[in-house]
Order: sequence, then structure tokens, then C-alpha cells
Amino acid sequence: MSDYLPFELQVQIIKRLPVKPVLQFRSVSKRWKALIDSSEFIAAHSVGHTQLNRLLVCSQGLLCLYDSYRDESLDKSGITMAVLWNPSIRKSVRIVVPGVLHWRFLHTVLGFGVSPITSDPTIVKITNLGMDMKSKASVEIEVFTLSTGIWSVPSSKLPDKPVSVTWSREAIDKFIYWFGYYPLDDYSDGLGENKLIMSFDMITQEISLIDLPNCFTHQSSSKFSISKVRGSHALVEYSTTNNEKQDCVVWMMNHGVPVSFTKLFTINTPYALINILGFMKSGGPIMETHDEFGEPTAFVFYEPGSKDFKYTSFYSDYGSFFVDSYMETLLLLDQPDSSVYPIVN
Repeated sequence: MSDYLPFELQVQIIKRLPVKPVLQFRSVSKRWKALIDSSEFIAAHSVGHTQLNRLLVCSQGLLCLYDSYRDESLDKSGITMAVLWNPSIRKSVRIVVPGVLHWRFLHTVLGFGVSPITSDPTIVKITNLGMDMKSKASVEIEVFTLSTGIWSVPSSKLPDKPVSVTWSREAIDKFIYWFGYYPLDDYSDGLGENKLIMSFDMITQEISLIDLPNCFTHQSSSKFSISKVRGSHALVEYSTTNNEKQDCVVWMMNHGVPVSFTKLFTINTPYALINILGFMKSGGPIMETHDEFGEPTAFVFYEPGSKDFKYTSFYSDYGSFFVDSYMETLLLLDQPDSSVYPIVN
């Protein structure tokens, strides 16, 4: 091909190929290897490939894992580590997450995303500092980007409300979103909290709060999480019935109308616990279900039209399943495998 086509045209052709042949072409010549290994090509290839496949993963083709463990190579105990893994090229990097709290009200949550504009993997660490109505500093935020390799504090203004952010989060386009809440002005009546969605712009690092409609505020007996249906925000409301079964309502945010939600459907279940993990292209939810008899948690598809539960052969502990969209990518190809950022002494 190099004898007949200009190199610039070869580059445009290679950009459009899937990951597997691109990796094979690294052995064709030194020039092709230098091209494919360059950060510019990796970012351009990742932006150009948007075909999604439904697998049990992540953001822009990267899976972010998070846990605490002992790392003998760092001679530390109880290290909290985030691992970014690209299953397409079987390469990973490790990021030490400093200052993690696990107390009831003082606790740390993470968010992960890759902006389709910059292709820069980004981890956001939010530390909840409590829900004191008199406090203006209810959260602390630190950001790690793979391009810099360090944690930093964004210069954008923090929320001026006593916000508490939950682990329910979602990445859409250049934003990472979390579900959260803050107490009512008169929290003593026990009527519930103000519900909200907090967003983080991975490009500008600006933080915004989106208050949810008042119809969700006083439902103190309901639990909520956020997800996405066909690229739009979905709000999932869980409630327990009189016979101790759990039902849920799926709401979708209307395009172009801030904090306006339309009820998509209600799922009446025979289960004590359900958790919606994600949605199929048809809009039907994928969820884990658990009954009160101690049976293993089931991985289930639900069809809203027919109201049928379609069971799979996958069973595990409750809370062990995760579902997201997956796409092949070359991200992390230019990173040393199993490298650690930052190394904490």
C-alpha cells in the first residue's frame, strides 16, 4: 500500500480500522508503529469509533476498577487504588487515590469518564463533608487526568449548598453526573430531602447542580438512582410495596426542557430487591433481582411492552453486576503497562 498511496491517505485509512488490525499493523514498519503509538493517533482513532457493543463495562472503551488492597511493591498497606483497563489491548494503569474516607456522612465517591473531545481519561474524587445547613463547604473535589498524571483541585466554584453526593453516577458526552441531595430548610419534619443531579464538565472542570422537580422532594420512602436511556438522563425511583416487594418507576428527562421528566414505565416485581444496571437499545432495563428466600441474585432483562422478565443463566451476589456500553479503543496504548500514578511514598 505504501508504494501507491500518500502517507497522509494511509493514516486516514488506518484511523477507520478496528483495534485488532491496527495493532497488527504496528509490525509493518517503524513509521507505522510510530504513527499508531502516538498520542495524537490514539486520540483521533478513539474519537472516530463510536459503534457501541453491550458488554459489562465502562467509558469510551476503558473500564475503571476501584478498591483498597496491600501493594507490596509500594510497601504500603490499605492503599486505595483505581485501575484503568483497556480490554481491547489488554493494558492497564493504576492510580493511587489519596485521602479516601469511609465514614457514614464523611465518605468518598468517585466518578470516571473519558471526554469524546479530548480522549483524556478523568477520575473525579468527591469527599462528602456532611450536611450541616450552616456549612457552605459540603464537598471537596479533586480531579485526576491521565494527561497530567496528578491529582489537582479544580478552580471552579464548589456547590454553595450542603450537598451529599451518592455513588449513583453516569458519564454522558463530556460530563460526569452524580445523584445527590441536600436537606430541606426545615429538616425536622422528616419529609425528605431536595433531590439533585451534580454535573462535572471534563473540559472546563465546571461544577453544576440541577435541582429535580418538587414531585420527587417529599418522597422520603423512595430511593433514586440515575442512568441513561438512548443517550438521555434516566431517573429510577425505587419503592417498597405493602407486601415487602420492590417496584420501580423509570423517568426520562425531556430533551431541551431542563428538569422536566416523563414517566416511561413502572415495573411491578415479585422481588424483595431489584437494581437497574442499564438499558438496552430498545429501552428495556437490564437488572439484578433478589428474593427474600436467600436465592442467588439473578441477571434479568425486562420488556416494558409485554411486561415479561427474561432470565439469564448468570447468578451472583447482590451488587456484583455492572452494565455499561463498550467500544473498542486504543486508549492506554502509549502508557507503560501496569504503571502507577502517582507513586505515594
